[in-house]
Amino acid sequence: MYSVVFSEKAYVQLDGFIDSFKWVFVRMYTDTWIFDEALIQKSYVELWDKFNDLIVDNISNTFVQETIFWISKIESWLLFITISINNFRLFVYYREDRESKTRFIEDVEFFKK
Repeated sequence: MYSVVFSEKAYVQLDGFIDSFKWVFVRMYTDTWIFDEALIQKSYVELWDKFNDLIVDNISNTFVQETIFWISKIESWLLFITISINNFRLFVYYREDRESKTRFIEDVEFFKK
């Protein structure tokens, strides 16, 4: 099994993706005059936090495996796979060190299906 290390850039991409959706819903339910507006906002924030965990878990579970299918080579050192999660497709760019059995997640791009 491989160990998985996320780069700072991958975390920034993931945080930006989650925050953009999270705050869209918070703003959508601001000043609506709905009785439980704060509860609705809190629910959406929790929902997107759980989705964040789902994404990280899914990427980690995919990359710890000995064999990854459907790999595309971008450069001699950079590889790429596509992972589908809910209504999103993730393009995950990574590199691997076979000696230390470590895969480094370099970047993640998100696309709506």
